[in-house]
Amino acid sequence: MRRNIRNLTCLFFLATLMLVACLCSQAAPVLISLSDNSDLRCLELGLKVLGGQEVDESIAPLIRCLKTDSQYGTRGGAKLVLQTLGQRAIPELVKALDDPDEDIFRGATVTLGMIGRQASEALPTLRAHFKILGKQRHSHNDGVPSVVAVAIGRIGDVDFLMRIMQGKEAEILPSYGAWGLGAAGPFATAVLPELVKAVQSPDANLAYYAVEAIGEIGPAANSVVPQFVEMRPSLSVAPLAVGKALQKIGTPEALAAAQLYRKDFDRSVRKMKWENFFEFWGGGIGIVGSFIIGALFGLGALTDLKLRPKTIPSSRIETFVGWLIC
Repeated sequence: MRRNIRNLTCLFFLATLMLVACLCSQAAPVLISLSDNSDLRCLELGLKVLGGQEVDESIAPLIRCLKTDSQYGTRGGAKLVLQTLGQRAIPELVKALDDPDEDIFRGATVTLGMIGRQASEALPTLRAHFKILGKQRHSHNDGVPSVVAVAIGRIGDVDFLMRIMQGKEAEILPSYGAWGLGAAGPFATAVLPELVKAVQSPDANLAYYAVEAIGEIGPAANSVVPQFVEMRPSLSVAPLAVGKALQKIGTPEALAAAQLYRKDFDRSVRKMKWENFFEFWGGGIGIVGSFIIGALFGLGALTDLKLRPKTIPSSRIETFVGWLIC
């Protein structure tokens, strides 16, 4: 009974703080994200920290709350509360990188990336873990290696990610370097020439994430737009992906080039539709044609039988039956 009363009280305070959040736009995202944690005790702890109570004592328990946080990207109440604590939470978050629980490790990694360049003291530990995880295959479900790559990019270790992309870190797939540079955004401007080289790589994953990283740099990547126009006939990356990257660059030159890639994409879609049409209907036409030819041969055999009813070779009957079966 007491526990239920405590839970209801906690929810009441949350509703009150949500109302206050309407007047304070900076607090609103944090308060709303508290609902992305499935443990009410973590909810209560987050509210206490946001209220300025027992902040230092609550950091370690909040890190345990990363296990029940939403695992989708940067969502989750514990992550956002720890992010608001910033520098005060970093030592405990670095310790959490050695936690055997993958959910804790993932949550701590994401949170350090959310804190950004202030979390540079976490880089040695993140690099060490990355070398262990970096040979794992790419995951479209935001796998652990990609989480580490994104965190390192957001903290700003561009040189390390460039070495990965160049294949100088043998333990890590080069494509993860380009993935992390995409998270670095404008800070990756210094390695723009290397990203352009990676776009032309035979490694499909590396080329794709290099294109994305160039797009995330934004207007500062405008200098490479003419090269994208030149590479257009030979580029292996999907035209739609290149077009989106150029749209993110956003300059007039980039938007004009994006239209060219959009035309290439539309052309490839039309070609694919025609290929599917002929593949589907071609088989049907072949079946109908075989039936018509069989019917014609059958009619010919019947006519022949009517003209010569007294002599019916057994081979002719077998041929007629065979055509009917076909």
